[in-house]
Amino acid sequence: MSGRGGRSGQALIETAITLPIMIALFLGFLAVGLAVQGAVDLNTAVYLATASAVTAPANAPATGQAYARATYGYTVQHFNFLADTGQSITCTGSWIPGTPVRCSAQAEVLLSNTLGIVPNLPLSASATATVPAYRSE
Repeated sequence: MSGRGGRSGQALIETAITLPIMIALFLGFLAVGLAVQGAVDLNTAVYLATASAVTAPANAPATGQAYARATYGYTVQHFNFLADTGQSITCTGSWIPGTPVRCSAQAEVLLSNTLGIVPNLPLSASATATVPAYRSE
């Protein structure tokens, strides 16, 4: 009769097999969560920047672009894992009342900051808003 002597290492072997799988799953869920949060934050930053850009005086694209950059910069800085790729945000349009203005930006979710084993994830977002018809110069 072997009793417990032959099965004493079974729990240790099961733990050694299961634990790395559980850790990998946890880190995968963490990376996906950070990527989704980064996408949501980038979309929010671009949406707010576009809404800010159309509040500029009519026919003032430089002012609208400045409003968009300031709003985008302040919004993006609150998410530690989202980094602007250096191109910031660009807005196109004429800023004529009643016409659309489109802003777009690119950023990276810094997944490599987690453990360094997951590559960074590039993201892009764009939004369109219409300059209010009552805007004046």
